[in-house]
Amino acid sequence: MQPHTGNARAPGWVERIENEERLESLSDPVQRGLRKAFGKPAGRSLWSFLRGDWMGHPLHPALTDIPIGTWTAATIFDVASLLGYRHLATAARASVAVGVAGAVGAAITGLADWAGTEGRSQRVGVVHAGLNSLALGLQIASLARRYSGTGSGRLLSGLALVVAGASAYLGGKLVYQLGTRVAARREAGAYSGRAMGEPYGAHLPGDLQ
Repeated sequence: MQPHTGNARAPGWVERIENEERLESLSDPVQRGLRKAFGKPAGRSLWSFLRGDWMGHPLHPALTDIPIGTWTAATIFDVASLLGYRHLATAARASVAVGVAGAVGAAITGLADWAGTEGRSQRVGVVHAGLNSLALGLQIASLARRYSGTGSGRLLSGLALVVAGASAYLGGKLVYQLGTRVAARREAGAYSGRAMGEPYGAHLPGDLQ
């Protein structure tokens, strides 16, 4: 399966991320550490599990639906509670909490996928991860404010949803344009993962060879 490239150009801010080579040099130490850990016998089994090899398709995208869905629901509940449906404030708080738990799982599986990237995929991936971490931090702060009865929890959740939306856009870029975890190929120096159905470890970069 070849990733869809289309004719439309990416927004300028995305192109700058793709072409910013300093993102590689800054994230290389983290990636080397992950590859070293996942390169050990036990680490390989964990890496395979986190990548979703046992499912036949990547696990990370499935988990990202949890925070996106629940945080969107939380914002809807927040608006409704401001319009007089105050009992929905409890539902909003619960939705944020479920989303935080899902976001942690998505982050861990996302790191496992990112460990096998290079070039443009690595650069976009590190910003994608950074935005996800920021959104998660904002939601954790929101949850704390909600339990303490501070109204700013709603605002923090709203900001987190905007950040998560920008991150989700980059996630789509990684999959549908850069082909991360969709096709095993090298294009412009960017590692794109392994094709579904190929044996595990057939196209592992660097220390994971």
